[in-house]
Amino acid sequence: MNGSTSRNSIANLSRCGVLLAIILALLWSCSEGEPPASVSEGPGNNLRLIIKWPGDDLASKQDLEIRDKIEQRIVAEKVGNIVRSGTGMGWMDIVLQVKDTARARIEIESIMKAIAPDSVFAIQAE
Repeated sequence: MNGSTSRNSIANLSRCGVLLAIILALLWSCSEGEPPASVSEGPGNNLRLIIKWPGDDLASKQDLEIRDKIEQRIVAEKVGNIVRSGTGMGWMDIVLQVKDTARARIEIESIMKAIAPDSVFAIQAE
């Protein structure tokens, strides 16, 4: 092997190590049994909708479809902007940025009653 090939091989191994570290960090953050810590992104008020379902399993396809419907309705009704969403063991959450938290809470409750009337949920300020 010449010097150029050795440097390229070392550079490729280094990139693989960085990529592996990123993947492990993502897996670690998705595998915990608790919702992720609050993160405020951008100006305005953030609300976090936390939806609990029975048991501690990962989200099913049906659970994810319900979350998608909730997000779509939040956007369609201009309740706020979706900042992020996630799932964990027995829960899922949606963080949204709103202008008026009192009005947004009422609208979120209405959306939840329409889309997931039997769901246990909480709305927290971020």
